[in-house]
Amino acid sequence: MLSLFEVNQLFGLQQGGEVVLAPEYEAVWPLPNGFWGFRRDELFGVLASDGREASACQLPAVYNGFAELTVEEELEAFLESEATFVPFMRQRFPALQLHDDQLCQPTSWLAEVITPHLTDEEGEVWLYAADRILALKPTGAWEMMKRPPKAREQQLFYAPQHPEATFRQVVPAEFVAADVEDLLRWRLRLTELTEDSDKVDEASAFNWALADGQARTSHLNALEEVLTSSGIRSLRPVAGVDIPFYKPFDIALLALAVRRSCEEHLNSIFEVDEDSRVYVDQLIYLAWLWANDFVTYDERDGMHWVDGRYEFDNGWFDNNIIDNIYSEYELDKLVPLLREPATEAK
Repeated sequence: MLSLFEVNQLFGLQQGGEVVLAPEYEAVWPLPNGFWGFRRDELFGVLASDGREASACQLPAVYNGFAELTVEEELEAFLESEATFVPFMRQRFPALQLHDDQLCQPTSWLAEVITPHLTDEEGEVWLYAADRILALKPTGAWEMMKRPPKAREQQLFYAPQHPEATFRQVVPAEFVAADVEDLLRWRLRLTELTEDSDKVDEASAFNWALADGQARTSHLNALEEVLTSSGIRSLRPVAGVDIPFYKPFDIALLALAVRRSCEEHLNSIFEVDEDSRVYVDQLIYLAWLWANDFVTYDERDGMHWVDGRYEFDNGWFDNNIIDNIYSEYELDKLVPLLREPATEAK
């Protein structure tokens, strides 16, 4: 029987005092069906229970996928005020996805974490390389198969919150990027079920459920106001923070003189032409947000963030942070032009 041993924080396998696998690996762990995995950096290999090599250390050891937010993370989100909830979620959990109404975040696992849980209905474990598939069978036998030239859609791995230490293989189509509406609807389902919330300091004391009755209707009404750009009336004031009223933005309503002045400034930095129209509009929009206090500074990370009631697509700027965009295009020179009531049509 193989057994694990360690030398200078590196691991190997031995059998009856004889070294079967030299202690050269960062991780060695038991796999289903009596096999063992051994990893160095981002590659791993597999040994059978008799010490024979099923695969050299050449299988990709990083598995990508999504994990549901933990109870602790849900509590952290719930304790954010309504005014800061969406910016907080975007900053704290970048690239959130929605899966069966559950928010989840992109993550990755090393082979020793995930492979012990990949047994299929037949009891086999399938491990994928670029052009090969290693199948570990319940009998202890294995088979290295050539991967079809037209491989099926690449699967991701999904870790639900409960039960822990389980993984599911899913196709990418099951995930959609969580937008503002998704985040707000998710928040509606977070309801405090404790008798004295002021004394709650453990995530286990919280349970999340659908709000019901009049309270749910009230929340939904507030949500609809956000989504239809008619304003948010349910925002609670945050101490020391002046929350502005919601103002819809329509670049078509900019005064012609204001538009021209903005373009003249931007033209001094890059060539403004018909092909750069959307690009220019995005810059003017960001400057308008800044001018009308819909951008806030977060002392925790030293960066500015767009108010959660608005959307700004950083994709036009290689996903650069808005502080860098503001500085690179000298948007401070547009702020005086775009401060209300300058955006009123003439």
